Amino acid sequence: MNKLFVILLLSLTLPLHAQQNVSTAQKYALVIGNSNYTSIKKLNNPGNDANGIKTELESLGWSVEYLTDANPEQTDKAVARLTANLSKSKNSYGFIFYSGHAVQSNGVNYLIPADANYQSEVILRSRALSVQKLLEDLNDAENELNIIVLDACRDNPFSWNKSGNRGLAAIQRQPANSVIAFTSSANSAVEEPEGKNGLYTAHLLNNLRTPEISVKELFDKTQKDVISASAGRQNPALYSQYNGTAFLGSKAAPSPSPSPAPGPLISLYERLVSATGTSVITVTQDTTFTSPITISVALSLTLTGDKTGRTILGAGYTSGGFLYSSSIIVERGVTLTLENITLFSVSVQVKQGGTLVMNNASVITGCLSCGVYVEGTFIMNKGSAVTNNGSSGVIISGGTFTMNDGKISSNNDQWGGGVNVNDKGTFNMRGGLIENNTASEHGGGVFVNNNSVFNMYGGNISRNRADDSGGGVYIGGGSILRMTGGVIHGPNSSGGPDTNTAKTGKAVYNDNDRRNKENNSTVTKF
Repeated sequence: MNKLFVILLLSLTLPLHAQQNVSTAQKYALVIGNSNYTSIKKLNNPGNDANGIKTELESLGWSVEYLTDANPEQTDKAVARLTANLSKSKNSYGFIFYSGHAVQSNGVNYLIPADANYQSEVILRSRALSVQKLLEDLNDAENELNIIVLDACRDNPFSWNKSGNRGLAAIQRQPANSVIAFTSSANSAVEEPEGKNGLYTAHLLNNLRTPEISVKELFDKTQKDVISASAGRQNPALYSQYNGTAFLGSKAAPSPSPSPAPGPLISLYERLVSATGTSVITVTQDTTFTSPITISVALSLTLTGDKTGRTILGAGYTSGGFLYSSSIIVERGVTLTLENITLFSVSVQVKQGGTLVMNNASVITGCLSCGVYVEGTFIMNKGSAVTNNGSSGVIISGGTFTMNDGKISSNNDQWGGGVNVNDKGTFNMRGGLIENNTASEHGGGVFVNNNSVFNMYGGNISRNRADDSGGGVYIGGGSILRMTGGVIHGPNSSGGPDTNTAKTGKAVYNDNDRRNKENNSTVTKF
């Protein structure tokens, strides 16, 4: 049986293709709203959010268990009952909605019960329910479809928190056939609104009332509504490997077509690998592919969408029990330009002598590995983004990366959450924004090592975090930072919230300079 995990940690979606008839499935939901915390900050919206979701799911035919201000024992027993029900029928569908506090620790996300009084991070990890454990429990049920919605991207409420962690951490171990989404970018938090519901849940509830809306349509519209309503300040993240179509209510399956024509998957793949000379390929339908695509014949190839948000989804491949992202490989002598297109779980590898250009409304997101791996040349221009990837946003291995504009945000790795420059590589930053990236060791925003060069002429590096050193930028291994413009924020910046954070060298940590290793104040020249 092909198990399906749709984990929507508040928002986002992508193309779904294989039709399902939900009306034939057993449907079980667990809805939790924790508002009245006894020892940490109380919340206004979770109870209303949970009650609204309960009501809407029941109207769609779901059997719902509903908890408010739940303690650990109540939560654990409810999860056990849910997985037991799902295990009875392989054709069953599960839905978990959680609204309340949740925090990250060592890259793992934990749901906080209403009576939590955790005096240390060690106690938190031993007593709170981890999202990873929840994934494992659902995996063991072996049912057809599970949806998890977490309205929990808030700041860590515990007084002992000194790490500066915000919101939820990116999922590091993603099961095959899964979709994982956050209400906001990884490592970022949203403020609780004054209204009845949280911003995302309010739009989700509204869209749930649309007759015969598919899962894809539901979360796609909700995502767009949230981005529009927040003027782009709240940008939900998604990590997905789900390729089916499903409905939360009833939807009759369409009559089978006797000899279906080849879909866009085949035509797009063939057009990409066989393009020659100077070519423009316009994608007019959201498309999925699994195999890596190598572009080696064309001299200049522009891949563009017919509208903003047009998506190419990489279904990925499994090796050693783990799922890896699909990829586009740009060979020597080839220039690939992306415009008005989103590559979701599709990384781009730029070989030596090859070139990648990202222009307006081009996005690379949701990759399990880095978004872009550069041995050749990579150029980012206005309106482009590399965001929410499970490894560094950009890895430069001996190549050259010029960032004229655009955004690199909410990526996560051991070294260089935003940009990792290595092996005599060169990073020229002339504009744009590097923010909300994290590194479990060095270089939250930018990591420069092994005789590489970082030339900063403009732009902004802010709100990045390294658990060890170099919250904004880490320089090591004989590498050089030349800075004549732009800003690398430190605690003394007037912007306050823009501060990069780390144990040592909050703005810049220069391991090559024994006298001036740590730069904790805002840096504008180096």
